[in-house]
Amino acid sequence: MKIRKQVFELTVADFERFSVWEFATDEVGESGQDEATVRPMASSVPEGLCVARAKFELADGTVMTGYVTPNAAEDDLADVQPHIITHSGQVGFWFGMMPLEEGDLAEYHRRLGRTVDAIFPIRYSLETHLSDAQCAGIIEGFYAWRNDKTVLVK
Repeated sequence: MKIRKQVFELTVADFERFSVWEFATDEVGESGQDEATVRPMASSVPEGLCVARAKFELADGTVMTGYVTPNAAEDDLADVQPHIITHSGQVGFWFGMMPLEEGDLAEYHRRLGRTVDAIFPIRYSLETHLSDAQCAGIIEGFYAWRNDKTVLVK
C-alpha cells in the first residue's frame, strides 16, 4: 500500500485512518514528491521526522483535531509545529520568519469559526502512543521568529 500526501493536505479522515505520518525523506526526488511528502508510519517508534494526531481544546471548550510534530526533548512551539485541521483548511500557529499580515490572521479566525477570545488560549496534547514522546502545551496566539527570538504576533 503506497499512500503519499503533502503534509499540508492531511485531513481529519487521514488521521482517523492513520494516527502518525512520517516524512518520506528517503523518497524525495521521486516524481510528485518533495520534502513535504508524508506517508503512514508503520511502527510506533519513529526513525525520522513525523506528525501525529493531537487534540486541541479552544478557550470556549470546543475540541478539534489536528497534528503536532512530537519531540521528546523539546516543548518549543517552533519544534512542535501544532496545526488544527478544519473543513476550510489547516491552521498553523508558528510562522517562522514568514511575514504575517492581518488578513492572514483573519483567515485563520474564519477557518476556526470563532473570535480571538473564543480561540485562545488553546490546550493541545498528543492523542496517540508514540514510543516515549510526550507532547502537550498551551498556544496563546500566533507566533513568529523576529529579532532572534520567538514572539507572539496575536
